[in-house]
Amino acid sequence: MVSHLPIADVNESWANKSVLITGSEGFVGSHLCRHLVEVGAKVVGLDRQNLGQSDLFGFSDGDITDPDAISKVLDIYSPEIVFHLAAAGASDPFLSEERAIEVNTIGTVNLLKAIQGNVKVVVARSPTELDLNSPYAVSKAAGWGFCSMYGHTKGWPVAGAMIYQCYGPGQSSKNVLPAALNALISGVKFPLSPGEQVRDWVFVDDVVSGLISVAQSELEPAMTVDIGTGIGTQLREVVETLYQLTGCNVPPNFGELPYRNGENMSVMGNAERTDTLIGWRATVVLEEGLSILIDSETGNS
Repeated sequence: MVSHLPIADVNESWANKSVLITGSEGFVGSHLCRHLVEVGAKVVGLDRQNLGQSDLFGFSDGDITDPDAISKVLDIYSPEIVFHLAAAGASDPFLSEERAIEVNTIGTVNLLKAIQGNVKVVVARSPTELDLNSPYAVSKAAGWGFCSMYGHTKGWPVAGAMIYQCYGPGQSSKNVLPAALNALISGVKFPLSPGEQVRDWVFVDDVVSGLISVAQSELEPAMTVDIGTGIGTQLREVVETLYQLTGCNVPPNFGELPYRNGENMSVMGNAERTDTLIGWRATVVLEEGLSILIDSETGNS
């Protein structure tokens, strides 16, 4: 699968640049890998699973919970920039506390200590870190706490990219939009909460361009910028639009499921601040992104 839309504002200096991406086989990681390969970067992915796209770039089978695996890939490839996307629990936020801490907190510390501030690290963050309502959220926040500590006390070039409600082709069916689309295609009723949660829906190609813009920026150590549209849309409206674009007459089953305990009903990024700090804005409107998702999943792309 290739990028579905052109990624804007990518500096030509990425040609032949050595780039390490942890979590390269994940949803965002795989899109980022493919795009950087397209613009000529020398990409190596570090992941504990190989899902079949490693023929596009260098791949190292390793886990960020293993300091030796990290040191090995750094020694071999000498990256000039690192995108840290590896995490446990993005689609399963209520994973065990032990696993969440092992990967999201200790794994992040392992990576930073191995790099020792010698290259810039762009860390993918989650808005759930601001609510602390799951093991995933708490462990990610703790991991960023160490990033912040190293940035402020040692001056290490670590930048945070707070990714909002990312969606697009290739996303796990554990996520709401792929799950809703699968139900639609199968002709079954899809159970949902009442759907009044407001989220900042950002298409994956925009997330890729946002991450690259953060990497190209001159942010102060440990500063975070939001990767989102700044526009809030209710989950109910997004799912209804998804169904309308397919011509489906079977409505989803809103209200069959309860809201999660402690769920934040409104989560939006600050697009104005991001534009001011790094000169980046999302460009894909929601209906356009949903249409690309539908085409990809139904074989019309």
